[in-house]
Amino acid sequence: MAVLSFATALAATLWIIGQSGVDPAAALRYVPAHAHLFALAAYLLDLLARAARISLVARGLGLPLTLVTSIKAQLAGEAAAAVTPARIGADPAKIAVLRRDGATVGSCGALLLAEMGAESAVLLLSAVVVVLGPWDAWIAVGLAGYAVVVSSAGVAAFFGSRASESDPPRVWRWLRLGRARWEGLRRTTREFRSDTARLKGLSPARVGAVLAVSGVHIAARVLVLALLVLPLASAGSVVLPPGALEEVILRPFFVLYATALLPPPGGGGGVELVFASVLGGILPEQALAATLVWWRFYTFYLGAALGALLLLRRGSYGSKRPGDVDTKSSRETSESIP
Repeated sequence: MAVLSFATALAATLWIIGQSGVDPAAALRYVPAHAHLFALAAYLLDLLARAARISLVARGLGLPLTLVTSIKAQLAGEAAAAVTPARIGADPAKIAVLRRDGATVGSCGALLLAEMGAESAVLLLSAVVVVLGPWDAWIAVGLAGYAVVVSSAGVAAFFGSRASESDPPRVWRWLRLGRARWEGLRRTTREFRSDTARLKGLSPARVGAVLAVSGVHIAARVLVLALLVLPLASAGSVVLPPGALEEVILRPFFVLYATALLPPPGGGGGVELVFASVLGGILPEQALAATLVWWRFYTFYLGAALGALLLLRRGSYGSKRPGDVDTKSSRETSESIP
């Protein structure tokens, strides 16, 4: 399915380039070298900010996670998200990497819930700013829609974790998964709810820092297209109409989040078509074709490729390293969580 989806995305990209009348090779060369440096810097800042967000929450909960492990978790998540429907593989891949520093699955779940909450809060605030500002209100729909879907999934996961407190359901027994595995699931969900409850104890300064780095991550990702277009405009290769710069920043904002939950892996060409649709009246055809290719590279393909290389290099993230401490026995307080 992933191969078919990526082939569809490639076909959509080639069709958009063909509609512009630009030679594909010329489209790749159209963006100057220093624009690539700017876009690469934006990607690295985005990656570092996302990793710092996880590290800040982990330190607040007293979990032994390093920034390097957090960076690797983000890359693994990007690789898994790229090849799974609606990006559903991202969180399991992140958890598999985060566990290598000794955190339990339940603790990792709480970290990802905090990540979702911070992302949703900043996106909802951004949506309000867009609605109140002199911009097209439809841009806010993509931001708010993504935030609602993601936060709803987090709330559902939290309340769904309570289901394991009862006896194993009939389907569990029918699959012969065993009582021991059910008890392991109960232990994990208790840890998850315990660490989730501890999120309320994070200091206001730490919460502010988490929201701040979330804002940096979102801003860096949103600015990628502008960083590709501005060098073209300064060189005279692109003539932007009045007010176009704001649209070059805000419209990709919509594309990034409105298409993030498309069912096909990588969007199945949907991202490319939406990009061309909402930016077609802003950018000239040649610039649209060229920047589409590189915008997708820096906002999707680069992270997925780096994550895939990381996973291929170290394919045993799910297992603990020798000497890792089992922290489950230290979670006695989780037994009292309802």
